[in-house]
This record gives sequence, structure tokens and C-alpha cells, in this order.
Amino acid sequence: MLFQNEDDDFGLSIRGTCFLARYNNRDFAITAKHNVIDFEAWQYLILSDLDTEDSFDYEEPWTANLHKEPIEDFLVIPLCSLSRYCSNVFADVENTSLKCYIGMNVSVYGFASERTEYDLNNQRLVYHSERLLGLIDEVIDDGIYRIQIDSRSHNLESFDGFSGAPVFAGCKLIGFVIQGSHDTRCATNLQFVDARVIPHLISSAANEVP
Repeated sequence: MLFQNEDDDFGLSIRGTCFLARYNNRDFAITAKHNVIDFEAWQYLILSDLDTEDSFDYEEPWTANLHKEPIEDFLVIPLCSLSRYCSNVFADVENTSLKCYIGMNVSVYGFASERTEYDLNNQRLVYHSERLLGLIDEVIDDGIYRIQIDSRSHNLESFDGFSGAPVFAGCKLIGFVIQGSHDTRCATNLQFVDARVIPHLISSAANEVP
């Protein structure tokens, strides 16, 4: 996820990953809340095109106190209007019914921090998406699972940058990452929230908006 800075020399920062979702005829960006802890809402830059760096207009972000860690670690950013972009850019969380299970093969798409660099000459960030492959090996809590990442699917030093990344089984969204290991020499796993709870997260957050 990108953020605008007031520093003329470093105009942008990147922290974690977000993804686009459609629910109840509205469009949202969803990420892990800890990604934005050092930034104000006006600094968020939610790209609609990675090549042109066009971005969406958005409303005040939503969060909710659900009294259940770590599901509290999420942020919902309502986009201002239904996007003109084709619907397959947005995960349809209204019809997410695929049940997660131990041994399920999954893939995670995110932006690794170590693959991001700042081009001083052109004053822009250079970033690349990464795909991790693995399988679900543990149920952490109700609606929270752990993925054991296949070390052969990447050559990263850490999983820093994958917080908020979408998790897929085939082409179906099944969740988003909330926590991972920062040092792959010590651990090789990610934790994610089941996508079937996303409508509840959105509704709970919306109910807390004054």
C-alpha cells in the first residue's frame, strides 16, 4: 500500500499490501490496520493502475473494535463510487463460500518490502508483486488459519510487506494476511483471516461510523 509523504526527496512510502473488494454494491480497499499506523488517512494512495499510478478517490477509512484479536487488525477503505473498472479487479466477498481446510493449497499475492526501491532520478517507487505458494496447516482460532509457505516458491529474506495480502485457493479469494514471520530463517508461515468473515468486518466497521 502506498502513502504520500511531505518530504520532497521521498514523495512516497510503501507499507504492506491491500486488495480491492466489492460488497453490497460498494467498492472497498481492505488491508491490515497495522500497515497504516504511522500514516494519516489523507496520505493513503490506493492505485487503480500500477503502470500509470492512477489512484481511487476514497472516503474516511473504517475500522471496528470487535474485541477479538487479531481480527481487529483490519482496515476498510470505502471507495467514493462504484468503480468503472471491470468487476474481476474486485474480489466478490458477498459470494465467498469456499471453506478452508487443513491441507488446502493456497497462493498469496503481495509486495515484499525487500523488492521495493526508490528511484531518486525519477522520484518514484519501483515495486514488484510476488506470489507465495503453500498449504493451510493449522487452525489458529475461529476464522483464522496458518499457511506453511513452500520455500521453493520464493527466494525472499522475509515476508515483510505481505500484511493485508489476499489469499487464494485457485482463483477464489479465501482470506487476507494479518501476520507473518519477518525472518524466514526462523519461521516460514503466514496467518490469515477467512474471507467469509469479511462481510461481517465491513458491516461492523460501518456500524461504528458516526
